[in-house]
Amino acid sequence: MLACQKEISFGDGNATNNPPSSVRCTGCSYLPVCDSTMLTYIDSTAMGTDTTENILLILGDTTINGRKFTKISPSSIFAQGLLYNCDGGDYRIYQPVPDLGIDIDSLAQSLGLPVGTVPIPSHIQTTILKTSANAGATWTDTVFQFTPVPFLSVVAKLDYKLEQKGIQRTVLGKVFTNVIHVSSKLNIVIPMVPLPVDVTIHYYFADGVGIIETTTANSGVVESQTRLYKYKIK
Repeated sequence: MLACQKEISFGDGNATNNPPSSVRCTGCSYLPVCDSTMLTYIDSTAMGTDTTENILLILGDTTINGRKFTKISPSSIFAQGLLYNCDGGDYRIYQPVPDLGIDIDSLAQSLGLPVGTVPIPSHIQTTILKTSANAGATWTDTVFQFTPVPFLSVVAKLDYKLEQKGIQRTVLGKVFTNVIHVSSKLNIVIPMVPLPVDVTIHYYFADGVGIIETTTANSGVVESQTRLYKYKIK
């Protein structure tokens, strides 16, 4: 039994009743979005199960470091909204750092630093999917790097691995084909200082649909799972 249901929508509220004559869509097949795309996800955590209906809108384009990113309204997967680019089949997102699961206060305390003294950016650019890569391929993006005291460097990275490619994945009874499975692990490296950080997110992307499932695990224990229940892209 589902605990509750909620809807996330943005705009003037008329998108469903009065769809535009010319619908705008992105050209990203593994993360397709059109104005008024509808995605219903079931979110599962230790607190229970929740169903969320997302009505997405394309909010325009912006340029970051010379590259055009498309802005999408918030959803279950990207709670702060999404800025993304898929040029060349590489899916780059511009993401708020807190969404990565980094507890900055705990990090500062582990280093013996006052809370609020860890200089990290508010957002980072990271590549969550490389569609042209083969299964087993890996890549790394740096979240931040700083030196709080001489000879002590702190580096936070996201380590990605394309776990599977071209597979079938059954989610809530529906079979999706041509699915790519990518894992993303947060890796904070501080010489001689062990950190209790072991967060891994698994993404499942289906061609023509987008993200059909995500699983977040901490130290190997699944903390949350989001699965696609139904969808209408265009």
